[in-house]
Amino acid sequence: MRRLKPFLTLIQKEWRDTRALTVACALLVPVALLAMNVTYLDWRADVGAWFVLAAALLYLVVVAADLVAADVSSRRAQSYAALPVGASSLWTAKIAFLALAALGFAAWTLAVTGALYGMLAPPDAADRLTHELGRISWWMIWAGIAGVSTVVFWSTVLERGLATVGAALVTCAALGGALPLLAWIDRELLPSEEMAMGALVALPVVFLAGSFVTFVRAPHHASTVLRRLTLAAVIPLAVLLPAGAVSAAVLLERLDVELGAPDVTVAPGHLSPDGRRLVLLAAKGHRGARAHTWILDLEDGSLAALPQRGLQAAYGVPWTTDDAYVAWTSDLYELDLRREYDPETGQILRTRSRDQVNAARSYPWVAWATTRHDGADMVITMAAEGIERRLPWSSWPRFSQLPGFVIHRGADGPRLLDLRSGTSRLLSTDRNANARFSPGGSYVQVWAGGKQAIIATRTGEPVAVDTQAGFVYWPGGGSRDDLAIQATADGQRLVDLRSGRAYDVGFTSDQPIPDLRVLPGNRVAIVHTDGRVIIRDLAGTNERTIFDPRSRD
Repeated sequence: MRRLKPFLTLIQKEWRDTRALTVACALLVPVALLAMNVTYLDWRADVGAWFVLAAALLYLVVVAADLVAADVSSRRAQSYAALPVGASSLWTAKIAFLALAALGFAAWTLAVTGALYGMLAPPDAADRLTHELGRISWWMIWAGIAGVSTVVFWSTVLERGLATVGAALVTCAALGGALPLLAWIDRELLPSEEMAMGALVALPVVFLAGSFVTFVRAPHHASTVLRRLTLAAVIPLAVLLPAGAVSAAVLLERLDVELGAPDVTVAPGHLSPDGRRLVLLAAKGHRGARAHTWILDLEDGSLAALPQRGLQAAYGVPWTTDDAYVAWTSDLYELDLRREYDPETGQILRTRSRDQVNAARSYPWVAWATTRHDGADMVITMAAEGIERRLPWSSWPRFSQLPGFVIHRGADGPRLLDLRSGTSRLLSTDRNANARFSPGGSYVQVWAGGKQAIIATRTGEPVAVDTQAGFVYWPGGGSRDDLAIQATADGQRLVDLRSGRAYDVGFTSDQPIPDLRVLPGNRVAIVHTDGRVIIRDLAGTNERTIFDPRSRD
């Protein structure tokens, strides 16, 4: 009890120093709350909840700013050495008082807010206030504690309260702005949520430890040399702590994706026109992680990894006539280089910069035609047949892999243009309708008013398929157009657009729906949500797993 009495005396001293300030702040709470709600906020429950947290934190910032700096400005710090207690006990008493003041002022603010909402707000406002208070998470409160601990540290180092608050604001802005800055530079630099929370939890410990060392080992009345050394050590540590979390995230998340890793997700990309190769996109389970690109040979199961991450497949069909895969690299999310890759080895075959592509004013969207700018028009040339047509760029032309056909947006709706004959067919009278070619270009799917129609490209005639039973679509890539996937209420099935026959692929609506890719030879590639790729014939008699990301083989 004798040891506790001096400690309580120190806390009582802190209370005497801040009593007038505390009373003034407590009286301001109802005044500020009434002024906000009567003037323009109209007793919003979310504002009331945030008011409780903000008022308590502002009070703590004001108190913490003068926690040590006030003793320095009043020269009371020079008498620290004459006290019958050590500097560590004095610092502990200050922090204990700050914690008690936080609890007391938060309770007062909460009580005043609840009382005013109960008396003056609409009947359901008090219930909504309770709900909104429950939505304030622990990490929001802890972030406020981290901010207050920053003020405590600077109060120990600097000699004026206003300078303390300014330095703390700059520090918090620098630390808080690090994540948006990293997200702008490269989202892969962002730490995982667990690491970010760990850094947030550790920040108050770092700043309070720095304040303790500074106060105990280099008090204000002593030499400033050690204080400056402490400042030079603590500030880099406080900055390097979140930076270390970022570095750890980078080291963990930017490792090459390996087969068998439990945190790797695999999604299907484009199927090559001959149906032999399938692009797979593999990424770590980290926010902002850019995917690695693999090319899977569906015949022998071999895998070729492309050297860059975050590749963007080229517009249209990202395959050349000599079976090279075409993709754009990205730098700070800006498409930079257009590269062609060997699908067997993953090596780069050819590279063109964006400036070179733009200077050529030609875009290799399809093999059967060349395109170029001419003012506001796109000039489409079929050199082999001596045909040249013009379309406005504003009509957003879409090219078919079937030579000679283009979808463009006309004044009355989407149209299908036959470049050879010049015939233009209106696909829908709905000007907002969306029309796209199937992968091989043999069909056009038209969406208008929530309804779907399938039209044969060559004849312009509708295909007899029941789209009311479920929408029909073709997944990315390939050239097998006569088989399409139909998503029904019962699951997925394949539909032969020529005969109308349906094939059951064994997936019902109560299962995780996989991605399907239609292959030559009446086969289908099934890409499960866990990344497994299974080849199955439509008769259902033969099935084999060609790729499993959980296996290291």
